[in-house]
Amino acid sequence: MNKKFFENPIVKKWIPEEIAEWLEKIVAENFRDADNKWGSWKVKYKARHTLKVVKWGNILLKNFKEAGWNKKQAIIICFLHDTGRFPQVKQNSYSDIDTGIDHASLGAKMISEFSFDWENIWCNKAEITEAIMWHSRKEYLGKNRYAKFIRDADKLACFEDWKEMEKDIEDRKIEGTGINPLVWMRLEAKEPIDNNLVATRAEWVLNIASWLWNINYKAARKEAIKMGMSKILLEEFKNNGNTKGEVERLKKNLEEFRKSA
Repeated sequence: MNKKFFENPIVKKWIPEEIAEWLEKIVAENFRDADNKWGSWKVKYKARHTLKVVKWGNILLKNFKEAGWNKKQAIIICFLHDTGRFPQVKQNSYSDIDTGIDHASLGAKMISEFSFDWENIWCNKAEITEAIMWHSRKEYLGKNRYAKFIRDADKLACFEDWKEMEKDIEDRKIEGTGINPLVWMRLEAKEPIDNNLVATRAEWVLNIASWLWNINYKAARKEAIKMGMSKILLEEFKNNGNTKGEVERLKKNLEEFRKSA
């Protein structure tokens, strides 16, 4: 099969051909069946995002000092993490709420039903599906380190595509400077902010700031800092028109994050 979406040296090196062709087919079918041209564009974008997650996963693995990582399994998880997104984004939305599709659960289900001999490539199917099930949840309290790993690689890829996240919030017409005190409380407690609490652009910025605290590995925190996410979020908050006091409050939180890495 001509890998229209996934021609990539890391994919070629680490992803078995049968798995690559399976996801290629899923992407191609949803690209073809998209509701409109914007849905088609979002399918292509998520394919590009997949490759960026693969890239960041590869970078993190090179920086990890801990022993015992199955690199093939880790890169496969990066490659498959958004399998459930493709049936979702053909509706021209990244929202689990708006589409009625929990993309992480759907992806885990699709992979669990995929007929493939995981043991033959020394991979653990249960660990893979658990990692994908939890990759986008606000909190993960389990012990599967591949679940923690994919959450970090996914966040770094999203940070790299900051402009796309910003465009999505503009398309959804989320505006305003108001902030629910609970949003501040969760950020300053270094806890994830529930998407249901995000009603204004200011709250959206604080939500993304909470992603920083939700990064599991120090190597990933350092990459987020190198990417300048603290500066980007602070500028976004200022440009949104939030008060000087609110800007200083966010700045203090972001400085704490930088010190944590």
